[in-house]
Amino acid sequence: MTRCLAIILLFTTQLVFSQETGFKFIENKNQWPSKVAYKADLKSGYLYLQEDGFLFNLYDAHTVNKYIKNHHLKQTNFDKKELKWHSFKVNFINPNNSIEIHGDNKTKEYYNYFIGNNPEKWGEKAWAYHKISYHNIYDGIDVNYYSQLFNLKYDFIVSPNADVKNIQLEYLGADKLELKNNRLHIFTSVNHIIEDQPYAYQLINGEKVEIECVYKLKGNVLSFHLPEGYNKNHKLIIDPTLIFSTYSGSLSNNFGYSATFDSKGFLYAGSSAFGNSYPTTIGAYNTSWNAGIVDIAISKFDTTGTALIYSTYIGGNSDVVPHSLIVNSFDELFILGTTSSLNYPFTTNCYDSTFNGGISNNLTNGLGIDYTNGSDIVVSHLSTDGSSLLGSTFIGGSLNDGLNSTSSIASQNVLRYNYADEIRGEIDIDQNNNIYVVSCTQSADFPTTSNVFQPVYGGGSLDACVFKLDNNLENLIWSSYLGGENHDAAYSLAIDSNQDLYITGGTSSTLFPSTNNSIDTSYQGGRSDGFVTQINQNGQAIINSTFYGSPTYDQSYFVELDRLNNVYLLGQTEVQDSTFINNATWSNPGSGQFISKLSPTLDSIIYSTVFGSGNGINISPTAFLVDLCNKMYLAGWGGAVNNLSTLDNNAGFTNNMPITFDAFQSTTDGSDFYIMVLEDDASGLVYGSYFGGNLSSEHVDGGTSRFDRKGKVYQAICAGCGGFDDLPIEPTGAFSPTNNSNCNLGVFKMDFNLPIVLADFDVPPIGCEPYNYTFNNTSIFQNNTSFFWDFGDNTTSSSFNPTHTFTNAGTYDITLIIQDTATCNFGDTISRTITVLGDTSYQLNDINLCPDESTQIGLTPNPNPLITYQWTPTLNLSDSTISNPFCSPLTSTTYTLLISNGICVDTVTQNVNVNTPLLSLPNDTTLCSDTNSLTISANSFGTSNQYIWSTTNQFLDTINSSITSPSITVSPSSNTTYYVQINNNGCFLYDSINVLLASSGTLVSSDTIICLDDSAMLTIENLFPNDSLVYNWQPSALISSDNTNDTIWANPSSSTTFYVQSLSLLSGCTTYDSVIVFVDSLPNINTVISSDYDTIFEGGSTGLYILPNGYTYQWNPANNLDNPTSQNPIASPENTTTYYVTISGEACYKSDSITIYVSEVICGPPYIYLPNAFTPNTDNTNDLLIVRGSYITDKEFVFRIFDRWGNLVFESFDPTVGWDGTYKGKPCDPGVFVYYFEALCIDNEKYFEKGNITLIK
Repeated sequence: MTRCLAIILLFTTQLVFSQETGFKFIENKNQWPSKVAYKADLKSGYLYLQEDGFLFNLYDAHTVNKYIKNHHLKQTNFDKKELKWHSFKVNFINPNNSIEIHGDNKTKEYYNYFIGNNPEKWGEKAWAYHKISYHNIYDGIDVNYYSQLFNLKYDFIVSPNADVKNIQLEYLGADKLELKNNRLHIFTSVNHIIEDQPYAYQLINGEKVEIECVYKLKGNVLSFHLPEGYNKNHKLIIDPTLIFSTYSGSLSNNFGYSATFDSKGFLYAGSSAFGNSYPTTIGAYNTSWNAGIVDIAISKFDTTGTALIYSTYIGGNSDVVPHSLIVNSFDELFILGTTSSLNYPFTTNCYDSTFNGGISNNLTNGLGIDYTNGSDIVVSHLSTDGSSLLGSTFIGGSLNDGLNSTSSIASQNVLRYNYADEIRGEIDIDQNNNIYVVSCTQSADFPTTSNVFQPVYGGGSLDACVFKLDNNLENLIWSSYLGGENHDAAYSLAIDSNQDLYITGGTSSTLFPSTNNSIDTSYQGGRSDGFVTQINQNGQAIINSTFYGSPTYDQSYFVELDRLNNVYLLGQTEVQDSTFINNATWSNPGSGQFISKLSPTLDSIIYSTVFGSGNGINISPTAFLVDLCNKMYLAGWGGAVNNLSTLDNNAGFTNNMPITFDAFQSTTDGSDFYIMVLEDDASGLVYGSYFGGNLSSEHVDGGTSRFDRKGKVYQAICAGCGGFDDLPIEPTGAFSPTNNSNCNLGVFKMDFNLPIVLADFDVPPIGCEPYNYTFNNTSIFQNNTSFFWDFGDNTTSSSFNPTHTFTNAGTYDITLIIQDTATCNFGDTISRTITVLGDTSYQLNDINLCPDESTQIGLTPNPNPLITYQWTPTLNLSDSTISNPFCSPLTSTTYTLLISNGICVDTVTQNVNVNTPLLSLPNDTTLCSDTNSLTISANSFGTSNQYIWSTTNQFLDTINSSITSPSITVSPSSNTTYYVQINNNGCFLYDSINVLLASSGTLVSSDTIICLDDSAMLTIENLFPNDSLVYNWQPSALISSDNTNDTIWANPSSSTTFYVQSLSLLSGCTTYDSVIVFVDSLPNINTVISSDYDTIFEGGSTGLYILPNGYTYQWNPANNLDNPTSQNPIASPENTTTYYVTISGEACYKSDSITIYVSEVICGPPYIYLPNAFTPNTDNTNDLLIVRGSYITDKEFVFRIFDRWGNLVFESFDPTVGWDGTYKGKPCDPGVFVYYFEALCIDNEKYFEKGNITLIK
């Protein structure tokens, strides 16, 4: 039986606070009125906990923010309004008289209050607590107050047999109460408070079971209702928290493009700024507008969205916009953008310090950008505090780069489907802080590097491009095109566990590179296809590549990977059939957004589904994530902006998208953002919600936003266009709750609070031995999560934040493993490296390198800015002052690194072995074709013990049996080039030798066949007319002409091989050839023809037979034969027929014939006969009465006999079974019996007869 268990109801009030450790409840030691038990300081007021309820006393935070802003601007003429306050009280209705209140999780500090001159009102040693508990507020019901994620939380714990209905809360003093989407909205004169939907669960047999719970509001009294009762299992209830949402507050027009995050949860936003009134911060890199029309504006928001950490312009004397943002392991921001500015800021030693030119492209109708000088890609790198430009470079060719825009005519912009698709592309960072960029280019001279998979432009109007830069943006590690003969663009990339790349985008090129056995090896048709391509980490080869589309329009905008390197795509399609629905139990058929999961090798679809309103495309995707439990998160926007006349698309609006009951916003004006979480394997919708105002059309003007690994979305928006202030704002003290221009950058950060565990901890700084360090565990964990630390020195710990001492210098891989079986991913693992200095020396693993290659050496980057690095020798190093530079040594080199933290210095060495293979082969040689073989030997001068011989320069075949032998014996039949490849520790070198046959050659006539006693003409052709040949045909006895001619007549009596020898008078080489003359002996073979029956009845059949065997046969007439080409067909003639058969050999034939006679079938007497008397006296004569007939079948046969009294004495359904004169096992007396029988003849005619039969003894 299931026990009656407690129910726990959880509630969240959306008040966000600045303290990172949450807020504190301070006990009353007489410093406050006696009704107050505890007080908490909020960002915009105070909370008082009383025995009969709780009271909020809040002030107008917006006014205070204005005061602060004007103070910093040193303005004295602003309107100093009196600060407004508003209080409201929440009372427990009919609580118990005796309620016990106490605090839990006491802080380490206490507080003293010496207020006024009355000591009785002083409070000393007032302790603070993180949690306050009310016991037995109603019978069997407790309540707890605490903070989580900077939100006020309170839980009601309902004990067994207690009644939830007793909980009633009376709100006094609020201006208005309203329920929206099961959330309680409390309106006051100074702010707007939201209490999140209630969340309830039970603990049943040790397991957490969620219970559906809703608010009930009657007047100003709030209560709770459980529609499904207790003990009902529910799927996961997602509880998203809007952590913050704010405008930029720019007074200049300001369009939202891109957003990202860092390790601390700060949000970085990239936008376009159209003037000098974008809010910047003191000390930022560039606080002044750069006098072009459009600058990039970069803002870093704090974790609550209430303040800017830094905010800066970046730009030049012409337009520039951001496409994508990413933060490295040092929390330094990288920006991918495009610019038309000749003086866009670059840094010393950057890869390319000059603008490369292009063609004017005016995009002011919408995006407000005019690339008057064409466009280059730019990549820029800001310091952690935003004060310095650490790196910045151009990259491009002589035409436009980075813009998915090829024409001012919408229909010719094949891949620009959505508004702002021009501003696509993505920047990403690998584990060594190297930079990857995917984008597009129109330049045939876009910079590429040697040995990449596609070094030349594919043709057409646009190619995708992918390149890799070092962290300082000084070295182009590799760069390649990706495309075919038409339009190609790359939008997104993901890096797998092997550091190989997956790239996705759109293409209209039939020659786009695909690989064998991929899902779609050819273009699927229509306006465009999506694609996904896997590229190895050094850019030298495409590993796998596939088209992904339908016969209509398709593009893939995002690619993500799970822990097994399965590939997930998010894209659009105009096809409305089941093309993109595969192995999925949840879908919205007819919708224009697809999510697909593909195998790592891109050869199969694991599942695919579509979502949306069911009537085509709704949203343009902006962010995508696959979490640790393989749930898929996405964000996008749609509506009026995507239906502009300047676009050539079939995009729709955001109405009727799939929405869950717990949506943050369940309604839309048709032009909003949409946020969704999809269950693993597309088995269900976890969460679906709109986000936006009811007046403006929220969108982005291009670029990517992101989800972090913890499932939080960081989204940039172009918000409030038209001067509206309708974006949902959170918290009350958000940085800018108002749009101060026509359009403003809007940002929001939302946490989905899914029950996962995610291992993470801060990168330890570099220290000196013995190094004692307390780790800062930043993992996401749940109630029952366990922790296991491996410090890389054979010691471990299970503490949450362990302290460990590293006694010896060196590098240590620290691994944190967390486990929790109550979560969807059960556990997670992360490893980071710590470097301990000790004025000592140690060596890193050797690296093997091939000539003309580069590699990354050294240590994983460490974010500590006090650590210095110095490498020697510096020759052929990308940067001698970083932890992991790239090196390109010409010969084997030992590099030495000095690492210092200002206290101690370590010396680290690393060998880079340049393995140079050497190879020599003999000169080309000539060989007579009658020479049996030639032995060729290769010399590697000791650099290799492996030799691969092949007849193709791709080494598609291996023709030597022992790969350790340098020699091979060959017998070429024609001029042949032989290739040999050697391998020196992974470095390959090959050479070739031409083996030429003497310049004589012949072509003999093909094998032939003749009939016996005929002759055959045989010829040989000299393929080299300049060479004189002498011929000798054998056997001469079977040749009736001169056997030294090039043409002879042969007359063999049996199959014979004729040989011809050709002697070259020029080279002296002799060649041999042969031709076979087959003799067909069929004319001398007797035929034998026969049949099963020479006479058959109508409807009958007979087999026909012909000898000899082993030839081909043709019977005529062919009708009524089951197979007229069979040696032994079945004939079913309708009348007498003569069949002729032709027997064919390879050259000769013979004929024969046979006649089959057909008799008429008479279904009746005399051919069907039954005697009128029989004598069953066992004398074996006339003992059995049986129906006789030549044409009777066993179908539908009935034979019955009755005595004179009408008794059925015999019955048979088988014409072969007759009556023996017995009835029930006894002989019948002599007499007359009545009979009748029915029969079906072979021609399907029925016959019936009845009469008398006399039984005689």
